[in-house]
Amino acid sequence: MAAEDGSGGTGGTLVYALIGKRTDVLAEHMEPSTNIQVSTVARVLLQRISDEDQRKTYAYDDKYLFHCIVEGGICFFVLSRDDCSVTLVNKFLDDVKREFNRQYTRDEQQNAHAFQFNMEFGRVLKERMQFFNTDSNADRDDKILGVQRKVDDTQVSHTPDS
Repeated sequence: MAAEDGSGGTGGTLVYALIGKRTDVLAEHMEPSTNIQVSTVARVLLQRISDEDQRKTYAYDDKYLFHCIVEGGICFFVLSRDDCSVTLVNKFLDDVKREFNRQYTRDEQQNAHAFQFNMEFGRVLKERMQFFNTDSNADRDDKILGVQRKVDDTQVSHTPDS
């Protein structure tokens, strides 16, 4: 569950995750204490992000950051508190992307309709968020993904107005 105590710890720093393509949300998970408006903002961003492979970060509401990876036209989003480790965010996104690509073929991904994977993969998003929010070694243990990204790999932009 997302911590709202402002303690700055790593617990509860990932609060919302979404996988989508173009305008379709394929799967998502939101921690119970997260503001529902977050999913609306994520959908606006999803529509505005190009299908080109990229990594981006968008500032949201002075306390949160939307991070995304686009690969092969599929967008992997996570919303984190602004005090969340960039390493943790990148490891989460890479982990989710790898698992999504393991479970679904490129053809299944490209031909999927809105929320097609939500029942199955929404649970995966929830489990992975819980792991990355509660495991104290998640942002330090390079064995999880085998790589560690540099902070300067991420470009921060402001969220567009709806």
